[in-house]
Order: sequence, then structure tokens, then C-alpha cells
Amino acid sequence: MSEDDNASLLNAVALKRDLPAFEGLYDRHRRLVYGIACRMMGEGHEAEDVLQEVFLRVWERAGTYDATRGSAPAWLAVMTRSRCLDRLRQRSRRREQAVDNNILENNAPAGWVGADPEQGRILAEALKTLPKDQRVAVETVYFKGLTQLQTAQSLKLPLGTVKGRLRLAMDKLALALGAGRVQ
Repeated sequence: MSEDDNASLLNAVALKRDLPAFEGLYDRHRRLVYGIACRMMGEGHEAEDVLQEVFLRVWERAGTYDATRGSAPAWLAVMTRSRCLDRLRQRSRRREQAVDNNILENNAPAGWVGADPEQGRILAEALKTLPKDQRVAVETVYFKGLTQLQTAQSLKLPLGTVKGRLRLAMDKLALALGAGRVQ
């Protein structure tokens, strides 16, 4: 099928929400999108999720395709790569969050259910060394159970500020707790 045909199908999706045109694009390019996703994400559910997300974006944003900037397969390949990179970044952040959670779960403050009293004391001392804004963010997210977004809303702060405070606090706590003492 020619590039003119691809452009016609994308135009029909963009202007008329033409389902047969969308299905034609999907049938024609799903192997390309899935192949890129498999190479970047590994085979399985994540690659299938990327395939669905990319074609959902095609349905929603077909009007943004510009044939003067490249072919439809190239547009889909770039879109697929971007979705995969987003997912890989999310995966990395989840791993970092799991490490952060593990630090606090294994070094819970005194009185926290299941806490080793000595570890709780060490964490409580480490928390006292944090600047107030960082300490409040840590306590709200990790000990009160609010999400970062809920914490931002309750403290009336931008989400990025809360995330930054948590990152700084976790770095300081990791140093203090990793050494087994408060610095």
C-alpha cells in the first residue's frame, strides 16, 4: 500500500472518525508497532499495552500527522518509541520508589506497627535532622499513607515541589540509615 493510501486513511480517521479506515491502518501497521514495542519492552503484556496505546493515540490524534515530515510508518514508529520510553521511565521510577519504601519499611519510626524499636529510634532521629518541609512531606506520604498528589493538594504545593522534597529527603535518609547512624 502506498504512502498516499496511508495519508488518506489517516485523513479519514481524523476528519470522519472512519472506523474502517482506522481498522485498515491497524491491520497494515500493527506488526511494525508491536515489533518495536517487543524489542524495547520485551514480549508480553507491556508490548501489547503499548500497541493499544499507540493506536488509541492514532484514533485521537490522526489529525496531527503531517506527511511532509515523514511517512505514516515513521510517525507510528516514533510514537511507539516515545510510549516505550515513557513506560521504561515509569518502570525505573517504580523501582526507585520500591527502594525508597523499603528503606522506610525496614527502618520504621518508633511506635509504628511492626517496627524494630532500635530501627524505629534510628529513623526517628534521622527524620529529626531533615528540614521541616522535607520531613512533613516524608511523614505525609510514608506514615499517613497519602499519595504524592494528595500530599501536594493537602499542603497546597505543586506536585513537583513535593516530589523534589521527597527525593532530597530520601537521599539524606538513605545516607543516614545506610551508615546505620544519624549524620
